[in-house]
Amino acid sequence: MVGKMGSGCELIVNFQKMLLLVTLIVLVLISVQMYLQGCQCMNDVYRSCDYTKGFSNKSTEKFHNVHSISSKLCANRSENLEFLTAQTGVTQNRSALPLCPERPPNLVGKMNIKPTITLQEVTNEESLRNLSYGGRYAPPYCQAREKTAIIIPYRDRKEHLDILVRHLHTVLQRQQLEYGIYVVEMALPTQFNRGLLVNAGFRTARGISNYTCYVIHDVDSLMTDDRNLYRCGSQPIHFMTGSTKYKNNGIPYYDFHGGVVGFTPEQYLKVNGFSNLYFGWGSEDDDLGIRLQYFGMRYVRPNDEFGKYVALPHVRDVSNQESPNSYGLVRNVPARQMQDGVETIGFKRFALEYQQLYTWLLIGVKEDEILKKFEKYLEYPMAG
Repeated sequence: MVGKMGSGCELIVNFQKMLLLVTLIVLVLISVQMYLQGCQCMNDVYRSCDYTKGFSNKSTEKFHNVHSISSKLCANRSENLEFLTAQTGVTQNRSALPLCPERPPNLVGKMNIKPTITLQEVTNEESLRNLSYGGRYAPPYCQAREKTAIIIPYRDRKEHLDILVRHLHTVLQRQQLEYGIYVVEMALPTQFNRGLLVNAGFRTARGISNYTCYVIHDVDSLMTDDRNLYRCGSQPIHFMTGSTKYKNNGIPYYDFHGGVVGFTPEQYLKVNGFSNLYFGWGSEDDDLGIRLQYFGMRYVRPNDEFGKYVALPHVRDVSNQESPNSYGLVRNVPARQMQDGVETIGFKRFALEYQQLYTWLLIGVKEDEILKKFEKYLEYPMAG
């Protein structure tokens, strides 16, 4: 009897072992299949986004990092930025939270910000720990009064970018904003085009989330007073009342609207955003100011004390020469306004990457094709 029972137990144990082995084999096969599908998916993504031929440069090298999250989905090859965000962001339902106070309680006012400030001095580890992927944040205990997208047009200023985004995370969290930071870069050899980069950033950020305020931010400008709230209003806002970049820490002229400006999405779309034609340095802000006037809008500025900025020192980029067409373009803004802007921009998205401190966007355009369409508005029409 004992022998028979022992034999029965052995059969059960052997059966359990066999079942476990089969289960492990199945799991391994499933894992291998998923891995191969993932590899094929990533290869397909790179092929579908391989616009970098003809743009070989150090900027496009970043695209080939394995950690890149592309805006091209393997499932259907179509853009679905909200889906991508849902995979990396916080999905907490915030509608039940109380509204944040009108005046954030943790503001410090004037800050000790100097042009010589270092990365270590500006880094706040606690604010960095609060972030979701892509440099996004929402107040944990209340519902923000504004959902702000910070758009930074960028090229080859890594030191300034690192300082700015760390400074912004600390300040914007004290301002109790829900926000995301978007760094938009143009692939070489195309000249830097600030307005076009902002338009591409706006289009991308709008596809990712329903922001209520868009702040266009120069990479070298640091806020010196956190009472300068990055919220939008009934009119577009020029947040900068003065900068160490200019004489007497002021602004170069009354109608100057560079540095840091803010729009609701409705305001930005109504004027069709920035022009896409200013390749090189200068005048895209003047063009945008004329667009606002044409639609009866005007910039407003904060309290003069609140709106002071520190400019991080840098040498002028030799690859960013003054736009040769700016004079001719500024003279005819209304004539081309609705054909040249955020609604008509054409660009190729090489990469969309949710990094820890910001969402990085690399785009490419063909300058000659864009300018050719508006040749009659240029100061020096293109030949041919």
